[in-house]
Amino acid sequence: MKQLARKIDWHHVAMQGTFFIGFGALWSYGSVLMLSRGLSNSALGIITCIAQLLPMLMQPMVAGLTEKYERLTPRRMILVLGAVVFAAAVVMLCLSQVLWVIIVGFILVAVALNLILPFFNIMMVSYLIRGVEVNFGLGRGFGSGAYALATFVMGFVLEGRDPILIVPVIAGSIALQFVSTLTFRYPLPELEAQEAQAEEQPLSRMEILKSRPDFVLMMLASALLIGVHNVTNVYMVHVVTGVGGTERLLGIILALAAFMEMPAMPLMPKIAKRFGLGRLLRFSGVIFALRLVLMLLAKDSVLLYVAAVIQFFSTGMLLPATVYYAARVLSPKQQTNGQSMMHLFGNCLGPAVLSLIVGAIVDWRGISAALLFMIGCAVVGTVLTFISTSKMKKEARE
Repeated sequence: MKQLARKIDWHHVAMQGTFFIGFGALWSYGSVLMLSRGLSNSALGIITCIAQLLPMLMQPMVAGLTEKYERLTPRRMILVLGAVVFAAAVVMLCLSQVLWVIIVGFILVAVALNLILPFFNIMMVSYLIRGVEVNFGLGRGFGSGAYALATFVMGFVLEGRDPILIVPVIAGSIALQFVSTLTFRYPLPELEAQEAQAEEQPLSRMEILKSRPDFVLMMLASALLIGVHNVTNVYMVHVVTGVGGTERLLGIILALAAFMEMPAMPLMPKIAKRFGLGRLLRFSGVIFALRLVLMLLAKDSVLLYVAAVIQFFSTGMLLPATVYYAARVLSPKQQTNGQSMMHLFGNCLGPAVLSLIVGAIVDWRGISAALLFMIGCAVVGTVLTFISTSKMKKEARE
């Protein structure tokens, strides 16, 4: 069984690594590509909003298909969505000067990539619950490293060149990920106590919202904080050019920030055990606001490097900490819907709404005004983490 687990782990590394090369290229430089084709910042905000809202609306439907049709396994769904990404990238390359093709292609690729992500989790968890001790963090860690590496390299490659070069990178990475997923064929052991698990029905989302208002506040905090993080990446090109930087500096800053998340995520449980999960969540919120303040005050690249380094304590801690928070405050029957809602609020709803608003602010008043707005969002998100974790103190769970 251990030998099977190791094979699955390293195959998972290959899938995540190849996937996040394309994912990083799209979300780090997709905005640069569309702006280079004459798109305004307001329009970019709308496009980004659509690309992040659609997965939220489509995810229940896609998940329903896998439940209804047994042959449509998570692995096969990844292959189907990967084919959509590859086809859209090819069309974008063939019609690279047509703005509406670039926009539609960006949305298709972004939606398909966002829909793929949960299926990696489902594939690995299916082995974990059957007693195969896979290490999900190993593959996810390599994914973060691949994201950072792609962002770093593309910064140098794109300097003085047409940003359309990100499209063949996306196509090539998804082709490699397609092959690695196609060859992922490991038998699933029998699921023991399957009947007992079937008897435990998850509570509805509305029941969770009514029973745990503190959890609702944490979802809103996650939407604001992670949303601010995602939108900052989209408009980081303006922050960098504001201090006289180019695509090369943009790539270095984004890559350094992503690299800082790699050690943070596996260390988070130990840090939370030492200082308390509630304290960690509150401190992480403060760092989100501090990073934005540093960007606002930056007159050269120094403060941008500092902001990138302290991402260790912001996104690097908050992303896994919210998963642990949901596991802490929700009952086993609430976990499925609770974890799903936390993901959708933080990674879809928050970034979508903030992208729409921030894009308009950048066009209206410039990047400094946008940073001030995002600082306000981060402060509100931090206050919500203080309120939502206060009940944890009362329940003596820290």
